[in-house]
Amino acid sequence: MPLVWELAAIPLLGPGLHRDDEFTRIQIRIALLRSPIPEPRSPPPATPSNPISSHFLRTEFRILPYTKRMSLRLLALGALVGVSAASFASFDLFIAPDASQLGYARYDPINRVALGTITTFGGSKVTAVSSKPNGLYQYSGGWAQINNSTGERVSLPSFSASTLLYSRDGSLIASYSTTSLQFGTIVGNGLLSLSTSWTVPVGFNLTGVVAYTANRWLAYGYSASGLGAYLVSDAGTTVASSLGMIPLANMLTTGIGQAATFSRGSSDYGAIPYRTAAGAHNLLDISLNSTSITNQGFQTLAGYSTANVNTALCAVAGHTGFFLVGADVGTVTNARINEYDDAPSYALISGSTTSAFAPPTTGAWRMSNLVAPEPAEWMAMGVGLVALFGRRRKR
Repeated sequence: MPLVWELAAIPLLGPGLHRDDEFTRIQIRIALLRSPIPEPRSPPPATPSNPISSHFLRTEFRILPYTKRMSLRLLALGALVGVSAASFASFDLFIAPDASQLGYARYDPINRVALGTITTFGGSKVTAVSSKPNGLYQYSGGWAQINNSTGERVSLPSFSASTLLYSRDGSLIASYSTTSLQFGTIVGNGLLSLSTSWTVPVGFNLTGVVAYTANRWLAYGYSASGLGAYLVSDAGTTVASSLGMIPLANMLTTGIGQAATFSRGSSDYGAIPYRTAAGAHNLLDISLNSTSITNQGFQTLAGYSTANVNTALCAVAGHTGFFLVGADVGTVTNARINEYDDAPSYALISGSTTSAFAPPTTGAWRMSNLVAPEPAEWMAMGVGLVALFGRRRKR
């Protein structure tokens, strides 16, 4: 029997492979064989009971008899490093609702590569963190846990909450609507246990929540004074607030999008996208610490569709700044992705559009950005693997 290490499963754009999940994968395998190499075998044809066989490309590096082992070790390491550098040079991976496919697209915003869509037949909100393999995806009939890498659904749609959100480390779940905010955990694969609540102040309409620190959340929305935010602990207490940062007369209440927070060194910042009374897209800049929220002003945004007053943008933190994602002004079914520096000036780094997914334009939506492994980690795995081969030879 061969000894096989499966080193990576890299999602690629492809047709549906697992009922309502659309992924293709390349499995890179290095097999150590003690017997001569058998003749290659053709993969079985695709059948209704075997829908994925024709969509997998299997590449195997087999170690030949003793005299050729060293050269093939080097070949295996070179192939591993090459594949790793090409596949994991990007540090950001979007999971975003795709209105055109009724599902959730995976998209690499750095290399600008589409990585497949998970079809859910409805829903426009997802929450995922890199520390947990499964994300929470909204279906038309509730929320389900789905493996972010394989697209496999690991729980049936349940959790009738309006919006769910992971904490930064994935240890807590926030469940919120316009009038309530609760915190809890998921027990097993199908039970949402909510134990702590924050009382939303009377007259405040909660439109979004974003994790800030390990035990702090930024809850934002609007009241009679305008766009405002609260800093809330996971114990359900109000830590700080800043209300009326944008006067109500200067904004559309339907255009508040998904906020993002990010920490760089000793400074913490936040960005809340919103629509002006005239319908333009703006960005509210704030600075944060564990006990306060400070208004840093606003800036105007360009390139995003304003055709529908309910169209909102999503902000997600990245490695060198943050991204703003929304429908493109030129082609509304395309996504516009602008990357900004996370310094207080929020300078534009780059901008692009893609037809890989179509952001919703009819109301609030949520997306996530996952951090992919650094290339150095995969290179280290290759070095370790070659060392393992060497140890087997000495025995």
